[in-house]
Amino acid sequence: MKRTTIGFCLVLLVGYVLVILVNLPTINVGLLKMRGFCRFCDLTYVNLEKMDLHGVDLYFATLVGANLSGANLSGANLSYVNRVDRIAIPLTDTDLTGANLSRTNLSRTDLSGANLEGTEFCETQMSDGAINNSGC
Repeated sequence: MKRTTIGFCLVLLVGYVLVILVNLPTINVGLLKMRGFCRFCDLTYVNLEKMDLHGVDLYFATLVGANLSGANLSGANLSYVNRVDRIAIPLTDTDLTGANLSRTNLSRTDLSGANLEGTEFCETQMSDGAINNSGC
């Protein structure tokens, strides 16, 4: 019985380590929904449109080409989010109330209709190219 329990725990541990090392966007979306955080993970070209992601931690996540239109990101940590400047991220009608956007590059990002009330900006490059330091 003891060996079976230890073997089962080792299988779970190996599975968890493999999920971390593989870092596939489709797996990461599931982990984001389940855990509420996805630090340093790859969310390239995922569709998170109209999802309830309030309070999630996406510190240093890669969001190249991700669709976040209409998503609830209130209270989310989006600091140091990594994206390629040539690819716009749609944040139209997204709730960013109280989100942390420190040191995030929002150039070429559509923020039309986005709720930015209480959002923290520090060294944040806005969609018009200006640097917003209002929350530093």
